[in-house]
Amino acid sequence: DELNKNVILALPQKETMPIHSQLLTNIDTKRGGIGITSPRLKAIPSFILATKTTLDTIYNGVNLGKNRKRYMLPQPITSLYEDHTNNPSKLLQLFNKFGPEIANICTKQDTNQMEPFIHSTKLNTCHERINTSLADRLTQDVIFNLDQDSKHNIEEILDGKFGQGLLDLPRKDQNSRQPNNLFRYNLLRCLRINIWENNDANFICPLCKQDFDKKGDHLYQCSVLGKKIKTKMHDQWNSSWCEYMNRLMPLVKLADSKAM
Repeated sequence: DELNKNVILALPQKETMPIHSQLLTNIDTKRGGIGITSPRLKAIPSFILATKTTLDTIYNGVNLGKNRKRYMLPQPITSLYEDHTNNPSKLLQLFNKFGPEIANICTKQDTNQMEPFIHSTKLNTCHERINTSLADRLTQDVIFNLDQDSKHNIEEILDGKFGQGLLDLPRKDQNSRQPNNLFRYNLLRCLRINIWENNDANFICPLCKQDFDKKGDHLYQCSVLGKKIKTKMHDQWNSSWCEYMNRLMPLVKLADSKAM
């Protein structure tokens, strides 16, 4: 976690990272983060799933493929894992401590979930459900820890467009690379880190005379900028859309004449 934090802080040249920014670093890009995996989040689930696979092999044998009988391991090996719920082994003690919660996520059962979890729940299903559960918990933690000047913008923050724009384009193509200053700005916006740090500065928009936040939201919400830019852009988009639909609809025989 500390390594991830130091790398991220070095890019925009910041000294501190708030808790909500650290959480956004770990959230998948589709949920508004940048999808950097954290050992803190993956260590216990990975250990439990690895031990589950071992116990399944001990009790049911080695899977040799479809239509082939499982190979049962010799007793000197299986005896090491006998009665895993009461086994004094440190490995199995840890498994019994953290396993029930992971099993509850993977099997979606409230009681007697350990046996189905060990013997019949597929690993891919476990990975998918664990990742979904982690993402849901991280999202809740982000919302709880957001600064007050971000509370009004939760839906946009968790939309995912910022993270996807930063990471999803192939970097081999030079045209896909953002200029350094733009990448720094977008990274700060994505992680909700203050773009301007001066606490004594009087942030007032020179156009609309309203308060100007430190995270840059006002640049996209200013009523004066909207009248000058957004309305014009919207009108051009709307006109172009109507023009192309009027040409396409008759061609695909969804309308006999102009669509709009």
